[in-house]
Amino acid sequence: MYKTVYNLAGGCFSPTDIERILDFAINFQKGVPSISDINLYVPTQGCIGSILAGVNCLKYGIHSFSYKGVSGNIYTPRSYESGGVSQSEILIALCVDNNILRKVESSPSIAIMLVVPEMMSACEYWLQVHSATNLVTGKEIPNNLSVSPLANRVIGWLKDQSVMEAPLSHITMRPYIKDGFNVLYKNGVKVSYDSILKQCLLRGLSHSDSDAVAKFMNATAPYRPVGKPDYDYMLKWIDDAKWDSN
Repeated sequence: MYKTVYNLAGGCFSPTDIERILDFAINFQKGVPSISDINLYVPTQGCIGSILAGVNCLKYGIHSFSYKGVSGNIYTPRSYESGGVSQSEILIALCVDNNILRKVESSPSIAIMLVVPEMMSACEYWLQVHSATNLVTGKEIPNNLSVSPLANRVIGWLKDQSVMEAPLSHITMRPYIKDGFNVLYKNGVKVSYDSILKQCLLRGLSHSDSDAVAKFMNATAPYRPVGKPDYDYMLKWIDDAKWDSN
């Protein structure tokens, strides 16, 4: 998962918040030669002026901007296109909400996502799931989205199965995910969609694979097994330190 950083000094965004995130983006790019682009991402073209007005040193139009010698594109959810080169882009999302962020979150060209919310409540959930850190303090946004050691090992075991079989979002992998959930359920481990999604992303799974795992792990009752799996044996196989960080 790419790094995510947010900045919001007060209850509502200000031009200073945007200036600070732009300066951070320029400095970050200098340290990572593979990053070629810094782009802005806003909800609509119509709100560009109201968002960017008052930002010192910034010049902008409908489709592009320049700031302190750096230029880039301005995208909306409708116009955004991945750069094509893996992890080559810093995307700065301004005044966006959870849904707008989801539309670009799986872009392979994103090396780091920088976010200036209009108000924290608009995208706090997305920032929590993506382990966003505060630009000023460097601390992760507070949340309670953690999983037990066994749930983390189930994710590691599923990662290993996907390497040998298919992406976890593929229909053929559903029996593995269901068996993993059954192991947790039979051992009294409760999980939530949010916590599993966050942990899957932290473990390096794609957004589509993370979503698939989290959805099946969000069940409230055990799944009907295929065949007669030995869940006691499966627990011994899964509950192993080798699945902690593979």
